[in-house]
Amino acid sequence: MLGIFGMNPTRAALIRQLAVATEGHTSGELAEQIGVAYQTLLAHLRKLEAGGLVHVTDDARPLYSIDRHALDAALGDAVGYLIGNDVADAATRRP
Repeated sequence: MLGIFGMNPTRAALIRQLAVATEGHTSGELAEQIGVAYQTLLAHLRKLEAGGLVHVTDDARPLYSIDRHALDAALGDAVGYLIGNDVADAATRRP
């Protein structure tokens, strides 16, 4: 169903995996759980981190987690835009 909106299935799976997690995960764990190559996963993590949807700890073993407030805001903006609400920049913002 997400394909109808042009969402990358790997990025959608990554967002979902992080959203249902109760604690942070390493990039290697996430790559294994989603079933994608490590470099592919890293590219998606970087985009999501740059967009403010993902936090990473600054530890020797970095852990990734979702920013629930940023995710809720992004989803609200997307839905608002799709149903015709005046949501500034929702169509052009890309994590």
